[in-house]
Amino acid sequence: MIEERCETNGRVRRNVKLTPNQRSRAFVASRYVMEKMVELQSTPVEEGAEPKSTDDIVDEVLSTRLGYIPGLGYGPKPNKKNSSANTINLEKRLKNKEEELNVYKSNFETIQTQMEAVRSVLLVAEIQVPSLQFPTPNDTTNSSSPESEPTKGLDRDSPNKLFH
Repeated sequence: MIEERCETNGRVRRNVKLTPNQRSRAFVASRYVMEKMVELQSTPVEEGAEPKSTDDIVDEVLSTRLGYIPGLGYGPKPNKKNSSANTINLEKRLKNKEEELNVYKSNFETIQTQMEAVRSVLLVAEIQVPSLQFPTPNDTTNSSSPESEPTKGLDRDSPNKLFH
């Protein structure tokens, strides 16, 4: 009778799959933790609320402390306070840079309009002026094409050649 029980228990233990991070935790405890995580993950989300992330579920079930996860040990676990503050800071910087870019675009368009007006006046006076074409962000033309190089062929040493 005892031998049969030992043999049965031995077969059962051989079939138990252990994970490397389980260490000394009992199989039953690991199964409980896994079931708790699956339960939290499958819990329906209330309307208007965001579903819990995997990290939040692990934190709740394993009761992780900053920098320490049971079964895994110490590791780089970011501080949630700092990461949310960093995210807010980065969003502010991004917004400032986008506003700055919009100002530069507006200034560029104004200058481009003024240059086109000057070019029109010079053409009325029958003065040859090269066409100024600026590449747009969506422009996929080759940068070595003559249209994208408005100063190609001009001598930088004698700018007056343009007006002769």
